[in-house]
Amino acid sequence: MKFLTVLLSAAMMLPGPFFAFADQGPHTNDVLGKLFRYKADKAERLLRLDEFPGCDDPRVLKKIVKRYNWAEKHTWRRGVDLNDVTQAGERLTLVGDDRLVNRRYCRGHARMSDGRHSSVYYLIEQRQGFASIRWNVEFCITGRDNWRVYNGSCRSLRR
Repeated sequence: MKFLTVLLSAAMMLPGPFFAFADQGPHTNDVLGKLFRYKADKAERLLRLDEFPGCDDPRVLKKIVKRYNWAEKHTWRRGVDLNDVTQAGERLTLVGDDRLVNRRYCRGHARMSDGRHSSVYYLIEQRQGFASIRWNVEFCITGRDNWRVYNGSCRSLRR
């Protein structure tokens, strides 16, 4: 019984196409067929949760502000927070069947708490969040990347 539980738990993580056989054959009305259909539906629901937001999505902009302000408070301690990101626009989107990770390169306008304005470049990656289920955003504000994580002037996120 333990083996069957482990097998079915592993099967839950497989995407829908692997369960195509669940709707075929004489076993479609029995308990095992219903269980496989349930697991396939659950896998499809998990894949739908992995949406790919746009550059101006409020969740993306909020995440940038939150992560920058956390890093400012706990790491840099320069005394300058990020108020908000406006004028968000898409620069390039790389999507397709041959890509494992879809990417969207964006640019926005960052308003800092000291009254200065800078450009913010950010990258939204699909399936790069926790456990590869959701999206993730990486960002760089020009003039604020002292450790050159994204190369000079945020070059690696500009595209």
